[in-house]
Amino acid sequence: MLVNFPHNPGYLLHQLTEQELEPIWKEVNCFPESGSDPSLHKLDKTFYLTDSHTYIENLLEPYMAEYIDGFQYGWHLENANVSRQLKLTETWVTFQKSNDFNALHNHRGQLSFVIWLKIPYTFEQERSVKNKSQLDSGSKNFHGDFEFQWIDSIGTLRSHSVGADKKLEGHLCIFSSSLHHQVFPYYSTEDTRISISGNWAFKTD
Repeated sequence: MLVNFPHNPGYLLHQLTEQELEPIWKEVNCFPESGSDPSLHKLDKTFYLTDSHTYIENLLEPYMAEYIDGFQYGWHLENANVSRQLKLTETWVTFQKSNDFNALHNHRGQLSFVIWLKIPYTFEQERSVKNKSQLDSGSKNFHGDFEFQWIDSIGTLRSHSVGADKKLEGHLCIFSSSLHHQVFPYYSTEDTRISISGNWAFKTD
């Protein structure tokens, strides 16, 4: 008898509209790191969001439920009605410049998300960077990308590139908080990369 292991939960990708993103941009633009005042810009900064936190929670709730239903995530956690038991515990904005990156890591909680508000480059621009030593020779990953990594059932390290260049601006990505991921540096522009992230965890009250 052959027994297949269940598939690992993947991720949900969805494009948000400019109207849906407008309240988030309103708070993000209050930070000088957003580029509204370039003279005040500082590198690689992360700040927790407060004004738009509840709005983000309500906006993303149906997509969180879609992720849970699509991957049967309630069974994965051995809990019924998981979406009703989770709350968005924290949200933050990250501003990055050329050469900034996020090393391989995972998050707290059960589910996490990222919204790419601004990705100021394409992979074609990254490939054309004059300093070829900055590009990984033979790598399937482009610099500036977002990548997931996990260990499969026979101990092999697996990876998946999301393909996060300018075409994914305004997109939402939801994934398991325990899924390791990393963000590669970019080199083709000095403009700012801006992303929103957050975690859902079980309610304690």
